[in-house]
Amino acid sequence: MEYARRAYLDDDADALCITGAAAYLHMGDSAALDTLSVVPLDEADIMLIHAVELGSPDARRFIRYLDQVGLWKHSIPDLSNDK
Repeated sequence: MEYARRAYLDDDADALCITGAAAYLHMGDSAALDTLSVVPLDEADIMLIHAVELGSPDARRFIRYLDQVGLWKHSIPDLSNDK
């Protein structure tokens, strides 16, 4: 919840990435969803894209991973700065 608070209130790139990634990491795990608060995937996508816009290399890498495993359903943000 602390990362979600920082993502919403402080526009913190790391918090946006963590909160967005958490939604995907808990996908399909109903036991985890019963005990952990995660944002809906639509909101997670927005958070990950915004984290990239703020310069988060972790968000770039996570979006690349989601795309490679077929979970990313949007256009890919500019990843040209990835290593």
